[in-house]
Amino acid sequence: MEMYAQDSKTRKSKTNVCAHIFVILDEKQYGKEVQNTMKSNKEKRQKSLRRVGSFLLAAMLMFSSTATAFAFDKDTVLQESTKIFTKQTTKQLADEGMVLLENEQKDAETGEGNGVPVLPLSKGSVVSVFGVGQNKWSTGSFYDGLDENFIDIMEGLEASEDLEINEDLRNWYNDVTKDEAIPEEILQQAVEHSDVALIVFYRKNGEGSEGKATQGGYYLTDDELAMVDSVNQTFDKTIVVFNTGYTVDMQWVKDKHIDASIWAGLPGNEGGNALADILTGAVNPSGKLVDTYAKSWEDYPSSSHWADSDGTDEEGNPIVYYTDDIYVGYRYFETFDVPVTYEFGYGLSYTDFTWSDYKLSSDGSGTMTATVQVENTGDVAGKDVVELYFSYPTDNDSMDGVDVPAIQLLGYGKTDLLEPGESQEVSISFDYSDLALYNETASAYYLYAGVYRIKFGHSVRDITGEKTFICNATQATENVGHYMVPQEPIDVLEGTGAEETFEAEFGNIERRYDEDADSTNAGALCTEETAVPVDAESMEENTKGYSLNEVASGKISLDTFVDDLTLVELAAMCSGCPDVENFGKPTLNGEPVMEVNTLTDRQVTGRTAGITERDIYGMTMADRQETIGYYNESPWGDGVGSCGFQVYPSSTVIASSWNQELVEQYGESIGRECKDGGIDFFLAPSMNIHRNPMGGRNSEYFSEDPVISGYSGAAVVRGVQSNGIGATLKHFACNNQETNRQQVNEFVSERALREIYLKGYEIATKDAKPWGIMTSYNKINGAYSPENYDMLQKIVRNEWGFDGVFMTDWGHTADINRSFAAGNNLWMASISNFDAFYQDILDGILPLAIVKQNVKETLNIVLRSQYYADIEPEEPEEPEEEEVDKTLLNKVIDYAEEQQQAEDYNDVIEDVKAGFEKALQEAKVVQADPKASEEDVLKSWTNLVKWIHALGMRSGDKTLLLQVITTAGTYNLDNYVDAGKEEFQEALQEAQKVYEDEFAGQDTVDTATDRLMNAILELRLKANKSNLDALLKSAKKIDLTQYTRSTANALQKAIQEAEAVMENDQLSEDDQPIVKAVEEELKQAMDNLERKNSGHSNSSGKNSSGSSSTGNTYGSSGTVVVGALQTALGQAEVVSDTTVDFTLKRGASYCFKMNVVNGNNRTPNFTVGNGDVLKTQFVAKIGNDFYFRVYAIGIPGQSTGVYTTLPGQNAQKHCTVTIV
Repeated sequence: MEMYAQDSKTRKSKTNVCAHIFVILDEKQYGKEVQNTMKSNKEKRQKSLRRVGSFLLAAMLMFSSTATAFAFDKDTVLQESTKIFTKQTTKQLADEGMVLLENEQKDAETGEGNGVPVLPLSKGSVVSVFGVGQNKWSTGSFYDGLDENFIDIMEGLEASEDLEINEDLRNWYNDVTKDEAIPEEILQQAVEHSDVALIVFYRKNGEGSEGKATQGGYYLTDDELAMVDSVNQTFDKTIVVFNTGYTVDMQWVKDKHIDASIWAGLPGNEGGNALADILTGAVNPSGKLVDTYAKSWEDYPSSSHWADSDGTDEEGNPIVYYTDDIYVGYRYFETFDVPVTYEFGYGLSYTDFTWSDYKLSSDGSGTMTATVQVENTGDVAGKDVVELYFSYPTDNDSMDGVDVPAIQLLGYGKTDLLEPGESQEVSISFDYSDLALYNETASAYYLYAGVYRIKFGHSVRDITGEKTFICNATQATENVGHYMVPQEPIDVLEGTGAEETFEAEFGNIERRYDEDADSTNAGALCTEETAVPVDAESMEENTKGYSLNEVASGKISLDTFVDDLTLVELAAMCSGCPDVENFGKPTLNGEPVMEVNTLTDRQVTGRTAGITERDIYGMTMADRQETIGYYNESPWGDGVGSCGFQVYPSSTVIASSWNQELVEQYGESIGRECKDGGIDFFLAPSMNIHRNPMGGRNSEYFSEDPVISGYSGAAVVRGVQSNGIGATLKHFACNNQETNRQQVNEFVSERALREIYLKGYEIATKDAKPWGIMTSYNKINGAYSPENYDMLQKIVRNEWGFDGVFMTDWGHTADINRSFAAGNNLWMASISNFDAFYQDILDGILPLAIVKQNVKETLNIVLRSQYYADIEPEEPEEPEEEEVDKTLLNKVIDYAEEQQQAEDYNDVIEDVKAGFEKALQEAKVVQADPKASEEDVLKSWTNLVKWIHALGMRSGDKTLLLQVITTAGTYNLDNYVDAGKEEFQEALQEAQKVYEDEFAGQDTVDTATDRLMNAILELRLKANKSNLDALLKSAKKIDLTQYTRSTANALQKAIQEAEAVMENDQLSEDDQPIVKAVEEELKQAMDNLERKNSGHSNSSGKNSSGSSSTGNTYGSSGTVVVGALQTALGQAEVVSDTTVDFTLKRGASYCFKMNVVNGNNRTPNFTVGNGDVLKTQFVAKIGNDFYFRVYAIGIPGQSTGVYTTLPGQNAQKHCTVTIV
């Protein structure tokens, strides 16, 4: 913070040109107010008028029903300490988020540089500012220009004591509305009276609007280019500033040899000051790009399938296929060596840094730490960013043929401000699981065997150091499920320039899909025939009128409170409430169903429902990433919101700081403003991916990369919630475009969802525990986001452990009942047709249990709000109730005591005796309790009866049975042939039934265990046809008319045989030789093709079946051998991945990988010394690797050896396994 305090000492004071905000009442008042605020020079007058117009526009929007507006109580005071903190934070974000792209004086014609940096500018430099962008300095917020604290670019330059502005040029631009070639006399005046030219370009998208890949959008117009040429050819030094909310074309900066360039990216209130400080060197730029800047928009792989380019679905909704799949941003450009203008992670500094002492260490429990020593070897103080990347093993065989990006971000760290000669160690930790990729076939994350390269870089293309991590055996790091499966095929990279290269490397990959997949929970809803109506009158009559304060104090449980709510109250809690007054509030039969109790009565973005009689507080919500909106004296009265006290930089600028501590400080700043102003819920951060530069809301999102997005989002959430204010991740998920955002149906593969579009949310949810997640408007694989049960319940709650509240975005078009059935908790801003919604619950169409669960999850978050923070804990009150009838309980206890006195009682086995005596004791406790409930009485005597029946019975040991059931639960039957499936399912059902039977005898348990274990061993994996499939697709592309009849007929026959094999989905792993033979026959037929009029075969690979390498910068040829040394050519040998003796728990399994070296396609025989200790199973063959599984069936203490035998050789022992 010290450097920012020092900077402020040298800054000129800013004139407040808009100290009073006013509304136009009539022409006279307008003239009077303008006269009172008029300034002496023309620039100040025009600026004041611009601000007045902005305020009027904002006022009209805020009065409209669709505007997003909010504010705090009129008498709420923003603490001075908060004001100082937010101002410092905003400035520092802009300082560290701007990116220096070019900085060397060049010849405008030849581009030859002289090695002399243009920036920082020398003290006293006179700057001529060109471009209408200087009049459109923007924040990207709804509140653009509304705040008296806002510093635009010209104010920042004027306030600097180290710079002077060409005022004549500035005044000339007051009348310019469009960039074009500068008149010669203006240019000559500028070059004669200034030292440097500064060109400002402005671009901005926003909610509801998309960027355009045209001139004036992504590209500069001809007039803008003419302006650049006229300035650049006249001035010796030209600086370009991009004040843009999204990625734009910058290739012209290279082509036109611009001397210096800065990406400012909508930098917020303090943006003008921050830019001035970077230009003068008061601040050394340390930002890095979080997006790839391609040479053209068409180079982005998503551009061929963008916005509304892919037609419509059966319901008429526009479709977009995510054919770019996992190859988003740099993952595409680096994997396929596509030239770019500026790579991901790129950014310059005014000083030099030297890195040394690269290290990679492990704590032995799954966490690794990469460290590097960073030294400032330049002449000025500065900060440096260490970017940590990784690459997968380059041996594709070890990766099961899975396609992978060439390089991926793993983590990052930023130094403190280092003085010249000062150094600092930067440490970045990650888990082994962070290196795993999602395997669609297995629905699991896999860490594949091989060498992982951990790379230290200044950018994704500037790698300075590398360490390796070796994984000895392929392993699943997490088993999940097939969720959110697309119903249509998605061809990876279809329509891109890299499509052929991709197919040559990996084949024509088509991600997994299921035409019958359904991600909703529509089956949980009832029909008129199956619905059970709710007795609302009974609920009303029996309510005890509990208060939520009683839950907060611990007096009653939340379950008790929710069960006590009436049906109307439960339904009301499913709806948001946008206004304290009746406008927008849910009504039943025309009457409001709630009275809101909040800390502020001003208009806000939204509220949770509030019920005053129940002390249910309506949590206030503030929208927008850039500001939470604060102004102590609202000109529009008590009922309408106002502008922000502090307008923060765009999310992209924030992420470009690569400074997690600073981003968390930003979240803390937001939280402090919210807390001072009575706001409970901050509706941000926005977390979607910059899939394409034209995304309308890209400035609200962090990056093209899910890792930096996830870490940035987590930091914001931690900062906000450290103040007791809730944060909301949004817009979940795949809200990557604004075109048709309410209807678009986006088809995305499971893998792309898991690795790209959900990953950032996953990181932020697990790391920071946000209070809320807001769903998006769009469909994902056929299901609207709030209807997506797979996404909300199975992935986010069950896998990620989310315990917050799901809310819709405002004014959603999804089906409301399906949304609540999927686990959506709040319908925002409110349920417009509340009567119909209430009737569906009353009729039982939407089950009451679903409604209660959703309300419980909402109230769990409401209880975290400021309103309940000071409620003192209380001892639970025990209501006086009449003692329930215990006649039957008394009789059962008497009978049990008689059985206890019987002569043969001592013969009862100890386990059953212990269970019986415990049940008897518990029943006696209930018997003696005068306040015992009817439920307690019923439960106690029925449990005792069960144990009475058990007397004399012997319960079996189920340890092994449980282990086998657990193992069976990991099997995905989609990967196995039909033979054996039915027996497996029946055996599993029987085993589960026996396990749940507390009185099953040992014989019954053993029978069920043996049956299930045998059923597992009888399962047969489907034959691996991936190589045959890829070869077949290549073969079918060949134009057979170009070849001799005999060789063409042979290939046609081979194709038919291959198609027959591909269609036979019942070929098992035992039939793999058949598949291999057909594959070899097809390959031979392709190799034997002879062109007409040619006497030689086409074995050189010139036909379309040939493959080529991709020229991957980060890949390398060769095979990584892990776990054993490769033997020399000669003697055939089996090399196991496990050669050390080990123990295996009874009932557990272990998979061996056996590599046949010099085996000439020989298959090893896998055996164990004692079949009563281990059972064996062949799993799969991949290349020369054979996978075998063993099951521990022996008793603890038994041991046996593990052997393989090749034909014609003696058995080879690999290790000994001991049962424990």
